[in-house]
Amino acid sequence: MAEVFPDNLEELNNPLEIAAKVEEYELDSAPNMPMFPIPEEFSGDTDLETKYPLEALKEEFGENFKLLAGNEPGQIEKIRRIKLESDYLKHLTLEGAKTRWPNGTTPEIDERIEFELDTIKRMGFPGYFLIVQDFIAAAREMGVLVGPGRGSAAGSAVAYCLRITNVDPIKYGLLFERFLNPDRISMPDIDVDFDDVGRQKVLEWVTNKYRSEHVGHIITFNYHAPRSSIRDVARALEMPIPEANRLASMVPSDPGIRTFEKAYEASSDLRNERDKGSEDAKRVLRLADKLCGSIRSSGVHACGVIISHEPLREAIPVMSTEGESLLTTQYDGNFVESLGLLKMDFLGLKTFTVIKECVASIKEVRGLDIDIDAIPLDDEETMKLFQRGETTGIFQFESEGMKKHLRALMPSGLDDLVAMNALYRPGPMTHIERFINCKQGREKITYEHPLMEPYLNNTYGVTVYQEQVMLLARALANFSRGQSDTLRKAMGKKEARIMAELKSDFEEGCLANPEFMEPLKNNIKAAKEVVSKIWQNWEAFAHYAFNKSHSACYAYIAYQTGYLKANFAPEYMGAQISSEIGRPDKLAVFINEAISMGYEMLPPSINESGTTFLPEKMKDGKTGIRYGLAGIKGVGFIAAQSVVDERKENGPYKSFSDFLERQDSSVNKKAIESLILCGAMECLGVHRAALFDTLPKAMAAANSARKDKEIGQVSMFDIWETDTEVEAEAKDLNNTVPEMPRMEMLSAEKELLGFYVSGHPIARYESIVSCFQSVTEISEILSELEQQISENPVAGDMTEIRKRRRTSMRQVQFAAFISDISDRFTKDGKKWCVIAVEDRVSKFEIPVFPNTLSTLTADPVSQQALVKNKTVVFTAEIGINMRGNEASVTIISCMPIEMAPARLVKSIVLTIKQENVTTKTLNKLHQIIKNHPGKTPAQLVLQLDDDTDVVLTVGTELCILPDNQLITAVEDLIGKKSISYIVAPTG
Repeated sequence: MAEVFPDNLEELNNPLEIAAKVEEYELDSAPNMPMFPIPEEFSGDTDLETKYPLEALKEEFGENFKLLAGNEPGQIEKIRRIKLESDYLKHLTLEGAKTRWPNGTTPEIDERIEFELDTIKRMGFPGYFLIVQDFIAAAREMGVLVGPGRGSAAGSAVAYCLRITNVDPIKYGLLFERFLNPDRISMPDIDVDFDDVGRQKVLEWVTNKYRSEHVGHIITFNYHAPRSSIRDVARALEMPIPEANRLASMVPSDPGIRTFEKAYEASSDLRNERDKGSEDAKRVLRLADKLCGSIRSSGVHACGVIISHEPLREAIPVMSTEGESLLTTQYDGNFVESLGLLKMDFLGLKTFTVIKECVASIKEVRGLDIDIDAIPLDDEETMKLFQRGETTGIFQFESEGMKKHLRALMPSGLDDLVAMNALYRPGPMTHIERFINCKQGREKITYEHPLMEPYLNNTYGVTVYQEQVMLLARALANFSRGQSDTLRKAMGKKEARIMAELKSDFEEGCLANPEFMEPLKNNIKAAKEVVSKIWQNWEAFAHYAFNKSHSACYAYIAYQTGYLKANFAPEYMGAQISSEIGRPDKLAVFINEAISMGYEMLPPSINESGTTFLPEKMKDGKTGIRYGLAGIKGVGFIAAQSVVDERKENGPYKSFSDFLERQDSSVNKKAIESLILCGAMECLGVHRAALFDTLPKAMAAANSARKDKEIGQVSMFDIWETDTEVEAEAKDLNNTVPEMPRMEMLSAEKELLGFYVSGHPIARYESIVSCFQSVTEISEILSELEQQISENPVAGDMTEIRKRRRTSMRQVQFAAFISDISDRFTKDGKKWCVIAVEDRVSKFEIPVFPNTLSTLTADPVSQQALVKNKTVVFTAEIGINMRGNEASVTIISCMPIEMAPARLVKSIVLTIKQENVTTKTLNKLHQIIKNHPGKTPAQLVLQLDDDTDVVLTVGTELCILPDNQLITAVEDLIGKKSISYIVAPTG
């Protein structure tokens, strides 16, 4: 460079000079806890120097003294402060232990608490625990619901005593060293769940206590992945969007593929573009590869909060947060802890909002105070709910796969739920079948060594948790607490070097352990074989083994939600449905669940509904759930709250004009249209079409009346006070336009509410639908098959599978309403679909694979039937699928319900009541029959006033064509239930 730029030697030397001035350092600061105010009544008047002499501190803290205090000025005061906090923490812990174990602690509990307190003190973290328990206590005082804990913090007995967590770590075998390893100092990490409304209250409380300049958010960085890199480069190079999308779609959607190296390994199409594609494609991929892994954008961590001893600006680079007063760090969470700063996660969990609303509803409706943290953990009804797999709306347990496993497992206590929560994840899921078989006695429980039984007996011999590996390492090889946690961590991260060292230590420890060797009769060779087998099993499973502390906490929340659903179902379902307001798909799921549980969903009403979904006693004494106004699509929470508040303050709405005049601007035209179309205004005595038609004129009149009222003029609405005048208004409006067609009304209800209020569309065809099996009956058949499969699994045994398929297969005909059809495509582009079918009670989905779909669409009648929002008669086969692991429905053919009377009916009966027998009616009936000649035999039956049926003889055999025109004409003439059918038996 000097030869090229001989006149610029000074400029060439400047970068070297700058580089020489750059200081290399590591972010590895000692913990820097905020100052927790110790109450004066505890700390006393004695100064800390006198209270805690230097030599006494050195002896108490041992090797950790220098690490915590160092030699810098002022650091001795820091360790004295830690000692004071430690003493206060011990005081609070021992007081809490009296509450947690009211009958007294055991030596095991005392030893555990002492060990934990000593470890926390030596690591310098007592202030951390004091701060966390402080804001959790404040949260409870503010009425915020706090979770039982999450993650490894639940393994701490100290945290349990302080009510930071709510799961007994001694009872459930949770380990403190999974949280804090006594052999190495690392920052503790206590994540806390709050109800999602209360989370902000707690954050504001912390900000006020520690001051806003000490509290902040944590930045997050979003990195370029292969797909985003391709799209960004393609946009910069002005490549056509379709071509950019084509290239990007070649990257597999697996989230684990974060580099182009892995993307090329997984996608032959992408490799082909790199090697043989166009020059433009090659250039985009080459530049995208260079861009991949760089920072694309930044954001704010959803729940991470940092609290600093000194103002944040003095501790870490910060920036302002958009729309907030709190600052945000410019280092992400990985570096925040390296600086010794206190980081914690304040998480808002919707489930706790559901629990909180449910408990409040129980109080209001039943007058019962439920302490959700003190419910019995052996409630029979709760366990029955899990055994039946009725876990829709139950935290972490609501997937269909989980429901199937629960029905097979028949859990008998919280331990089983903890295990299922841990097992139902990619990897360990393969062990679920063995777990269930061992519990049910279908498979023998075995242990590689007798010492393993106490640690594996409550999981039926299956290693499920990381804690089990840690405890077994101690029992078998006398590993220390710290060693066992190092083993757990090395296994999880597959650290080969550390694993090799620990394997040697494990073998030596086992061979040196008399309790291990005794059952093997001190046979070294046999012992080594057992050790090798144990280690191999751990290596295979430990990568997937789950944190029991986390699983126990979340299974406990699941149990709490199950308890409420099992014992206070209407209140729980009302709260659960309300939590999904604004998410129509999820709202419909929980509404249908409530209906399937036997609770009537009462229609929305401007004079009866609350903002959310609430239980309501009906006239027959049963309990229903009243639809909340905020759940109506197009209304929203603010408008709903306004309608409800106005009604509570000034009484029910008397008329349409009364309603309109009393609303403010938050209840706009769109909201009112939604209230009309879903039927929420039918309580005013006016049908929907009339209200909708007069809405523009009525709104203008209401606006004018409000303005007159503001300037002191009396409007005509103010003098409408009598019921007669209100009724006159309703009558006048009803005469304006004809009523809305039924299917249009039902369609609007489904769109706005997620379910049908005024009746199900399938009810229109009740007489013919009743001749076939229902969706509910087919659902029951499928459930029975699923139960048989789970009780006697045959997966993998093809001979047994084929035998089961032959014996299980049956042909059925059922009538169903098609609520949805979603198209899918196989990898090679063949179309298939999933059909959602339902009746008034049940629903399920039918996958229609390519070959079946092509057969159905080739048939004009079946093709005509496969339409969304149509009632259809299906002929299908039900049985066990080809893999032998689940029940299946295969459609053979289908037809619109309107065709069923003419095609599937063996004979038809026309019943006329005695009160309708007139010459005119009989003549009209005769003419209808005469106009529809066919081949279907028919009978005329006279139903006398005493309900006696008399068959009428007409002289010759009566044969008709029962098409839609005849059915409609007959029902219009002699009544909706005047026709009944006899259907030919299936197949």
